[in-house]
Amino acid sequence: MAHSSLSISAYEKGSWTKKFFKEVKFSRLYGDFYYNQVLTSHGLFGAHQKRLFGKEGGCPCDEQLETIEHILLKCKIWGKERDDWPKSWLQKDISDLVFYSPFKKGSIGHP
Repeated sequence: MAHSSLSISAYEKGSWTKKFFKEVKFSRLYGDFYYNQVLTSHGLFGAHQKRLFGKEGGCPCDEQLETIEHILLKCKIWGKERDDWPKSWLQKDISDLVFYSPFKKGSIGHP
């Protein structure tokens, strides 16, 4: 899956979670609160808040809608964290980035 193929429609009706798991048959994901939000695209992300609650939905960086893709690939707030990632991260699949250790440790949230 290429980064450019992602869109807001990928966050709707479970299709985002299916990018990481071929079959989603369980009712609860295991991991910490923030990690599960990344895998499901639910919770604190602006795109989810906008879709469900009609909130603004913009990223605190003021550049666009706050989606997981935006946070992982484009958000200037997360620039320092991206600088610390292995240089090969741009060649990685989006699911590889989500499974990268800082996300698994619950560091998702605004720095």
